[in-house]
Amino acid sequence: MVFDFSTNSSSPSKLYAESACSFVYSIFIGWSSLSNRSLWNFFAFLNNFFEEVDLSELNISSDTSIVCAGLLHEIPLIDKFIKQLKVACNFGAKCHVSVPNSNSLHRIIGLEMNILNALTDLSDRNKSFQQNRVFSSESLRNLLINNHMRIIEEGGYFIKPFTHKQMEAIDFLDDKILDGLYRAGEKYPDLATEVFVNFTK
Repeated sequence: MVFDFSTNSSSPSKLYAESACSFVYSIFIGWSSLSNRSLWNFFAFLNNFFEEVDLSELNISSDTSIVCAGLLHEIPLIDKFIKQLKVACNFGAKCHVSVPNSNSLHRIIGLEMNILNALTDLSDRNKSFQQNRVFSSESLRNLLINNHMRIIEEGGYFIKPFTHKQMEAIDFLDDKILDGLYRAGEKYPDLATEVFVNFTK
């Protein structure tokens, strides 16, 4: 069962689910027993904040996966959100969280260029996107461990030497280079652009 949480009826979540259904349907189009109607049984729309939902009504089990990609650093009341994730884990859910890495290579370079005073500073980009905090792999791990979560796996994605805008201006980045930067992020997660943790209770 996949649950998509949103805050109002005009959010893009329904469009996302419709696209996801079309994608899944196209993959399994050869299965005569699978219909578009049956695909919709995998989706439920709850126009609410995750923190406000009564998780006991959602039939969460050990088969449930909760994905919080690029989200934790934007949540104002993170303690309340983590408490709700703990409730889900108590029902057996497994969670994935990923966040931008405050110790990424491009932020280290920015620090040495005196663009940042400290790696824990909010950058202009962080502020423009109303991001409330930054995480390193260590601080993300500590947040979860301090809330009695059991870490299953952790790592990083991609190494970005420069800012988004600077990377977009580089005209020689081909698939081979991008694949190498991605693999480097997996090998050296502490320098990666994003870090992730998979965990349960």
